[in-house]
Amino acid sequence: MKFQKDKIPKFKTEAEEAEFWQKHSPLEFEGELKEVEGVHFPSPKRSIVAIKMNDQMVKILKDISGRKGIGFSSLIRMWVLERLKTELPAASWKMKNQ
Repeated sequence: MKFQKDKIPKFKTEAEEAEFWQKHSPLEFEGELKEVEGVHFPSPKRSIVAIKMNDQMVKILKDISGRKGIGFSSLIRMWVLERLKTELPAASWKMKNQ
């Protein structure tokens, strides 16, 4: 794809656009960028799920998550997501709000 320096090209597909931005920084095109106001990105809707665990399981989870540098509830969530991906057919798996 050829492009004029300091000019963001028009893209035919999202894949083409993604490939372009993998190789370029928005800072290369500061002259074309405009500041916007009032843009709001809503947080994805999430539910709280309570899971009963014995103290030993919680201690083990906290130890593992501490070694990884993340919270233990984040570790549990990551593990649940990994398992869901293995359980569901690949074609139907699209997590928009991980």
